[in-house]
Amino acid sequence: MALFVLSGASNARGQDSDEVKRLKEKIELLEAKLEAAKLKMEKLETENKQLQADAKKPADKLTVEDPFTKGTIFVGFRNFVGFDAKQQVRLEITSRNKTSFEGQLTITDGGSREVKVTGTAPIGKEGTIKFKTEKSGKFQQNFTGKYGNGEIGFDFGGSGYVGEPVMGKGVIKVQ
Repeated sequence: MALFVLSGASNARGQDSDEVKRLKEKIELLEAKLEAAKLKMEKLETENKQLQADAKKPADKLTVEDPFTKGTIFVGFRNFVGFDAKQQVRLEITSRNKTSFEGQLTITDGGSREVKVTGTAPIGKEGTIKFKTEKSGKFQQNFTGKYGNGEIGFDFGGSGYVGEPVMGKGVIKVQ
């Protein structure tokens, strides 16, 4: 009888040993999965931090800080040198490509005249702006000025509406 009991205990230990091995393998597998999950979580946290940092950065300067984007309207007045005449001026930006722009210039002084203009303007908060009317001969004018703080101070010169030489100064502001 003693032999039988000893043999039974030996078999039980063998089964326990197999069960322990199986559990250890399962634990190792779970630990490997946990480590992989930790690495994935660290990667996602890093990616999330980068996305948050990118969200705080301003977008492309042309869209964020560009005062000459399509649809921007400047209004103000201009005065002539040599005679007393004040005209209302309105410049609407109709297209923008890097530093170049196209626009519609409207001049009002009793009547109203509209003409297309093309020019260059700074990308950002300040700088030199130049544009000219598309007409040749009568009402061909060049405008040169400085942009800053939402305002363009400019000089202009060329031919007037009836072909006479004209020049003067003006100021227009973002509406």
